[in-house]
Amino acid sequence: MDEFLKNLILVFSGSVAALVGVFTIFKDLIIKYLEGSIESTFNKKLEKYRNSLYRSTKAYEIILNRELKYYEQLDIHLAELIPLVQDLVYYLKPNKYKNQIEQFEAYKKIFLRYTDLLLMLKNESLIFRAYTTEEIFQEVTSVVIQMQDDMHFWGEQGFLLNDKKSLEIDFEKCEFQRDTLLILIASVQTRVFNRLKYLSE
Repeated sequence: MDEFLKNLILVFSGSVAALVGVFTIFKDLIIKYLEGSIESTFNKKLEKYRNSLYRSTKAYEIILNRELKYYEQLDIHLAELIPLVQDLVYYLKPNKYKNQIEQFEAYKKIFLRYTDLLLMLKNESLIFRAYTTEEIFQEVTSVVIQMQDDMHFWGEQGFLLNDKKSLEIDFEKCEFQRDTLLILIASVQTRVFNRLKYLSE
């Protein structure tokens, strides 16, 4: 039995020694395999993250470009609208240097441009709705609604001017309508400025 145990221990020791020898020989190969596997997994995850980051950055860039394009167009339209609404009042007032026909033609031209700008502001606010903030959309909507509400009023004033009934024109109301719209425009411009300031920080 002693002999059996000795043989068993020798076999077991030999197996362990052979196993240690094999592990020693293949240790570098195993380490390289594990390192390669870990590096490959890391690189795949890193590439996936890079792709995801690129896509989200590209999408943000597209959205931001459209938002900025909208603000640029909005600024141009509002810059044109400010003197236009002031001219609506100006051309209604009696002017001793112009005859009423020339005055009415000038008023009509301004009024028609006013209606064109109303349509542009309305269309662009709907087209670019998804690319702007809720606050700016609401402010622009307020300007559009005010312009729509005032359109009938300005049209009536033009008819009074054309019918040579300029004494019936309520200049206080004209100035009130003008000032109300100018305040709304200033509010839009302030909101856009604050948004651009936020985006630049």
